[in-house]
Amino acid sequence: MNANRRTTREDAEEALRRQNWDAAWDFWCALFESGQPTSEWLDAMEVAALPHARTGQLLAQQVVGGVGHIRYTFGESMDVERLRGSLLWIVAALRQELSATGMQVLVEAYRVLRSRGVRDVEIESFLSEPGPQAAWEKWTGKHPLSE
Repeated sequence: MNANRRTTREDAEEALRRQNWDAAWDFWCALFESGQPTSEWLDAMEVAALPHARTGQLLAQQVVGGVGHIRYTFGESMDVERLRGSLLWIVAALRQELSATGMQVLVEAYRVLRSRGVRDVEIESFLSEPGPQAAWEKWTGKHPLSE
């Protein structure tokens, strides 16, 4: 989507059909920045991305994980199990392509879960694998599961 023009809902819905996740996020940002409700659009993004995430599409996995993380971060959903589920999608994406931003979201959000008594074997296993652990330690000087 061109940042110099206003994106219509119709354009954004077409972006979802084309799996243009960047344009879908752009529309969410426009809604959020203008103070409009975003929940319905996040639902639409999640519904559109989920089938592709299940087949292993990296960007769709990031979308599904990101939607859940945003819902929690912005207080739309304080359901820690839903956040845990979104973090599992982030793990799936990071298994394909390790990134500093993805790791930061995962590590920080998982700290929130742990502080609320929620633990996840798959997330902890991933964060303890040599690649993710070494990357996090390189970037921060700490183990990803340290407090």
